[in-house]
Amino acid sequence: MNLTPADLMGPDGKTKAVGAEAVSAAVDFPLAAPQSLAGLPLSEVQAIEVDNHTAALVTYGKGLGGIAVIESKGEPEGEASDHGGEELGLPKVVIGNVKGEELDTALGSALHFSRGGVDYILVGSVPPAAVEAAARGL
Repeated sequence: MNLTPADLMGPDGKTKAVGAEAVSAAVDFPLAAPQSLAGLPLSEVQAIEVDNHTAALVTYGKGLGGIAVIESKGEPEGEASDHGGEELGLPKVVIGNVKGEELDTALGSALHFSRGGVDYILVGSVPPAAVEAAARGL
């Protein structure tokens, strides 16, 4: 996945959809954007471009304690994932009834999982328990 600041702009140079209702209408998967996640309030929902498809960037909280969630359309269940079905070699976690991969660093945590044809990536300058709790809330 390659995101750049230009990915927040539409072909006309204007900002893409902002707000849960507008973004939900812009994506072709069910958007998960609860009003709070892991105790953090919803901050912003905006459309972004991921691999030439409209996706969603949903943020919770503010500053270093916040969590960002990228939601994008995934492969249908049983088909190869974006990385060809290969393991990324990251530690595994279980989120509900699906397996995910988690990266824990001194600066923060990232977690990736797929469920119901939607890929989720959660990142934040927070401990792994916080991104895991957020993932369970989606």
